[in-house]
Amino acid sequence: MRIQDANRLGMLQSYQKSVQKLPDKKSAARLEGDQLEISADAQERLKLGEMNQTDTRTHIQDLKDQLAAGTYNIPSEKIAEKLLSIWKNHTKG
Repeated sequence: MRIQDANRLGMLQSYQKSVQKLPDKKSAARLEGDQLEISADAQERLKLGEMNQTDTRTHIQDLKDQLAAGTYNIPSEKIAEKLLSIWKNHTKG
């Protein structure tokens, strides 16, 4: 099959016309503006997360106060259990 210059130019021009007619996605998005929609479920989760952060901050502040006062007591049984579980898992692998 032989391609002639006239056919090539005609195809190129028709392609350029079709590209010019299509709206640019980026410019269309800029004209519309950005939008953010948060579902009711997500909003509820955000509220719960904020409440949990408050609880965590309160707990941390209580621990800091106990440490500063010298009243923080770590149960030795919990330390032993944790060390034992770590040691058992380490020796299995």
